[in-house]
Amino acid sequence: MSRIYLGTALSWVVVASLHVAAQDAGSLIESGKAQATPARVSTPRVLPGTRADVFATIRGSALTSTNSSLATTPVRLRDARIGQIVARQVTDSSGMFEFESLDPGSYIVEIVDQDQASVLAASEVLNVGAGEAISAVVKLPLRITPSAGIFGNTTSSAAALAAQAAASGVMAIRASGTATCETLQ
Repeated sequence: MSRIYLGTALSWVVVASLHVAAQDAGSLIESGKAQATPARVSTPRVLPGTRADVFATIRGSALTSTNSSLATTPVRLRDARIGQIVARQVTDSSGMFEFESLDPGSYIVEIVDQDQASVLAASEVLNVGAGEAISAVVKLPLRITPSAGIFGNTTSSAAALAAQAAASGVMAIRASGTATCETLQ
């Protein structure tokens, strides 16, 4: 009978310990101290003797909407296949950047703000193969503000918007407020 009592006492100790551990975890979560840690993706190590021509390079320039260079501007490289940021750097004094020793694949170059929280502009998807070096131009979009003086004259306003639309590849524009479909009778 002492065996049953000892086994029962031991099971109560185990259950009580689990209950206390669960309460501690719950209070940590409620207090905001417990946080999930992000999964870490380790970069593969290069084996000694690996030829340099198995890697790729993406180089290019960061420009304003008026084609001026963006000196000392943060840019980053995103792997388009998985969405992960694979490299970060700051452009040089002439707005140039270069990402070397990349695995072949699909990438996007992004211009980001100084705290790297917002993407200001992005390149098209860049597909690069082994041993290839490709160029990219990342350009900030045109921002028209009322202080620019073009909104006082609707003709120049429309011309500026049409020019920007054409430069962006938009084939047709329609003024805001006009009917978008014919009235059925």
